[in-house]
Amino acid sequence: MTPKETILIGLAVILAGVYFGCFTDWLKEKHIGIEYAVRPNVTVPSRRGNPGNPANPSAYTLIFSLGREYKLTSVKVVPAAGFPTNQNVSPLWHLVGDAKSAPTRFIVYGLPIAGMKPLVTGANAEPLAEDVEYRLLVEAGGIKGEHNFKITGPGGSHR
Repeated sequence: MTPKETILIGLAVILAGVYFGCFTDWLKEKHIGIEYAVRPNVTVPSRRGNPGNPANPSAYTLIFSLGREYKLTSVKVVPAAGFPTNQNVSPLWHLVGDAKSAPTRFIVYGLPIAGMKPLVTGANAEPLAEDVEYRLLVEAGGIKGEHNFKITGPGGSHR
């Protein structure tokens, strides 16, 4: 191999490294992008006179979008105020699963997710208060995502 060929191969390797480092996300930390929407909680009474869904007493339904499907291994909602100083703050809702959980793109606060179960058997999601900031923490294997949110009433999507 001539010196010219060696230099050209070395230059090609350097350019390929720069390309993959700058223009792909191979070396970047993966994270889950989260958006949320608050919708009025509409309950439909049954024909037998059932007043609706007593399992969800909130006036609003909180929907989280993950952007694409993930096989979630953990979903947790905690009060945002205490979280930065105490990583072990008691969660208001905590589901766990394994790598075999069903792929999902959306999470509705308080509703079950296929392949996941409450960390504490029989635990239900606690009601959320308006104008209080909370943090959603999700994990899908080694990929993590978190997002602060606040219920201020119905009114569209939030990032």
